[in-house]
Amino acid sequence: MAVLTAAWRSLQVKLTAVALLLDHKLDESYTPSKISVRAGTNHSDLKEIHLETLSTPQGWKHIPLQLPVAQCVGLPVLML
Repeated sequence: MAVLTAAWRSLQVKLTAVALLLDHKLDESYTPSKISVRAGTNHSDLKEIHLETLSTPQGWKHIPLQLPVAQCVGLPVLML
């Protein structure tokens, strides 16, 4: 299981999507079969906002982050 965590100091950052370039044929041992996106104010209060199961992904995978604007404010930590 690989984890990617992004954190920023400015609360002005508003993400609408995350894009990952995946190639199951090239690197199947490192290509995820599930992607969980979590957001919160710090590492201890992360909540899952998106979960997706993948089957032999190939190319760009766009994951929309569909949070209401009121919930986006003050969420400086994003974990994939």
